[in-house]
Amino acid sequence: MLSVLLLILKIIGIILLVILGLVLLVLFVPICYRGDIHYSDDEFNTHFKVHWLFFPVRFLLSYENDELKQELRIFGFNVLKEKKEKPKDEYEPPLADVSYENELELEAIYGKEKDEELIDLVDGESDFSESEMLDPKFTSVEYPDAEIPDIEKIDTGIKESRWQRIKVKFKRKKKKEEEKPKIPLSRKIKVVAIRTRSKTLSSIAQAVKAAETAMKKIQAIVNEIRKYIEFIQRKSTKRAFKKAMKLVIKVLKHIFPRKIKGRIDFGLAEPHLTGQALGGVAIAYDMFHIDPEDVETFPHFEQEMIDARLEYRGRIFICFLVFNGVKFILDPDTLKTIKFFKK
Repeated sequence: MLSVLLLILKIIGIILLVILGLVLLVLFVPICYRGDIHYSDDEFNTHFKVHWLFFPVRFLLSYENDELKQELRIFGFNVLKEKKEKPKDEYEPPLADVSYENELELEAIYGKEKDEELIDLVDGESDFSESEMLDPKFTSVEYPDAEIPDIEKIDTGIKESRWQRIKVKFKRKKKKEEEKPKIPLSRKIKVVAIRTRSKTLSSIAQAVKAAETAMKKIQAIVNEIRKYIEFIQRKSTKRAFKKAMKLVIKVLKHIFPRKIKGRIDFGLAEPHLTGQALGGVAIAYDMFHIDPEDVETFPHFEQEMIDARLEYRGRIFICFLVFNGVKFILDPDTLKTIKFFKK
């Protein structure tokens, strides 16, 4: 019994060690990347390669000659490989089989005609649809000998005496409708006044109700804006935003390539604009710790052009991102900000 318990504990320990080893690999094995860029006035080419866990996971991206290629390999298998669809064979209906004897027979019956017309006769196909064949206009044009019935001579089945009785009945009914009692003018004026007053009052009530609803909505929007202004003016919110900006800069510095080599030639046609751009390049060098000897910059003050050729490589530690992200989320100022947005 004790040996079985020890065996179970041993298996659980091995599983926990494997899980711990995988977690440590994910956290502390860096994601390495490298690539190159060539950008000029009329050309843009780039290549980007990423590998993780000592090359079992690799991602390749290239853009060259206006063509984008991407490839993701996990243990040598290309996951993003596009499956080529096999072209579908188009079905072509077989032509009618007209032998020489059949053709002679058809010529004897219908006279000499073209091969295509003989095939149509064999297939039993017609050049006219059923609706066209039944249309009187069509038949009168194509077949002038066809008889078209006269509509006036068609017997409707209603006798003349019955039709007269229907007309008389209709006239009596119309006469009864015209013999309605006349309403006095004073009464008509009174009825119109009552209706107009009720309509006016109802429209005024609806307008007042709509105005009250609109005022309530405007008041709610104003209160919401006031609440957000008070939230932005809090000291905890300002501290949280400052910490978020610091975190973004720290992450960008960590992700930014550690080694960059290349050459940049640029010009903005105007000397003062080129000088301002050169000052911005110097600030970027200092911010991201780029050695001017590794990336040479050559300004052209009298020419508008750009030609940049760069090679870079870097690495990203997932443990760094996880640690700083958890630290930022658990900060009291960040928690207060998150709590406000959850309301």
